[in-house]
Amino acid sequence: MTLKLNASQKAMHRAIINFGRSLKDGGVGLFYYAGHGVQEGGANWMIPVDAVIDAPELIEAEAVGMSKVLERMRVAKNRLNIVILDACRDNPFVEHYDTTETRSLGEKTRGLTQMHAPSGTYIAYATAPGGVAADGEGRNSTFTRALLEAIDDPGQKLEDVFKSIRAKVQNATDRAQVPWTSSSITGDFYFRPLSNVAEEKERKSEAKGEAPRASSGERDLWHGAKELNTAAAYDDYLKRFPDGLFAGQARLRMDGLKQASAEESKQASLSEPELLVQPLDQRMSAVRNANVRSGPGTGHDRLLTLGRGEDVDVTGKTEDGEWFRIALAGGRVGYVFKNLLEEKRAGPEAGDTFRDCPDCPEMVVVPAGSLMMGSDRGERDWYVAQGGTQERANRETPRHRVSVGSAFAIGKYEVTKGQFADFVRRSGRKVTGGCWYNDKEWKKDASRSWREPGFEQGDDEPVVCANCGDAKAYTAWLSRETGHAYR
Repeated sequence: MTLKLNASQKAMHRAIINFGRSLKDGGVGLFYYAGHGVQEGGANWMIPVDAVIDAPELIEAEAVGMSKVLERMRVAKNRLNIVILDACRDNPFVEHYDTTETRSLGEKTRGLTQMHAPSGTYIAYATAPGGVAADGEGRNSTFTRALLEAIDDPGQKLEDVFKSIRAKVQNATDRAQVPWTSSSITGDFYFRPLSNVAEEKERKSEAKGEAPRASSGERDLWHGAKELNTAAAYDDYLKRFPDGLFAGQARLRMDGLKQASAEESKQASLSEPELLVQPLDQRMSAVRNANVRSGPGTGHDRLLTLGRGEDVDVTGKTEDGEWFRIALAGGRVGYVFKNLLEEKRAGPEAGDTFRDCPDCPEMVVVPAGSLMMGSDRGERDWYVAQGGTQERANRETPRHRVSVGSAFAIGKYEVTKGQFADFVRRSGRKVTGGCWYNDKEWKKDASRSWREPGFEQGDDEPVVCANCGDAKAYTAWLSRETGHAYR
């Protein structure tokens, strides 16, 4: 179990990633969130304690999307996941919004919106979509207080637990708050199975010193069956002790394992038969502006429009091959016509070289990484010993690590005189004369220029006497010529 209290956005993101990793080990996943939650852009967002939001458009940058939790669950492909959201409060940022229009928008989008439950997922909301949940009195909210009472009731199926919660909350709020659920599960789940209750009673009896009612042989076989936790192990126990102390528990556990196995087999072969969608896990890009629809066909509602080159996660393809199913924010899905998406091309790898046009400079890909910027004391002392000033040496402090988060491309060689001349000719750039040079001290010679720097130079040698304005004009021209961003 992982517990996070008053978490920052970074801490929440890390916790969700680790939660997703643990789900891949199998079993049942349970995600519980209590705190402020808002809806924006058709998606639900959890608000970290360090969020600073004074306009709706900042929610995506400052909050944490519930879609991240649902996506981790979808990728893990474990048997069952439960999401409990006690987060349907009034938007806490409405009063900080800059304009009357945005304040009105925040007031209209109260509570949370309903999310699509991925296969094998049960989502419980503290109140109905668009509704606001009561904080209640004391440590816990009205919803959470009812939740803690209901899950302690033994032998109750998951659905029955939340029916009980719904009734308790409605009674406590005079029907002003109605908890809501969304489910795509097919089997049964118990927070406290009856078999576990029987075991607890047996342990309590032993703790009180009461005489055990099972022989040591039976107890050893039962503990061995529990450690193996297979249907065959429980069946072996029942054959030897059909009327044993733990016979009821053994039958319940064996039936549960058989049912779970049947469910997993069924879900493994299930691919939304009503829509006949074949599962995919692929990153694709929009060829041009593309409408995303609620179903595979132009007769379905348009949900949004993808821009040209926009990347999407493709989760399936209709059996006729005409439509792709894509993942949307908030756990929703949409459908895009096949000709409007293409497989995302892999970018160049570190060390690869390329040119964006025949006359463009050759670029080389530099990988993401980090470096130490600045000088340590030994380097600074050496610099001063060579005649440098202490003031200039101190500019190399403090020494710190600089990290580059993604790969980028840089010119493999200096810009040549020939390349710069081609830029001046084709762009019409007016380059002023004058050039700084060092002859024991820095001097400016107005008669010098990049064409005549004062020494012999060929077109394949680095251009000199070009200032910062010239360099910016050159990269801006390259960007216009190639359609790529040069700096």
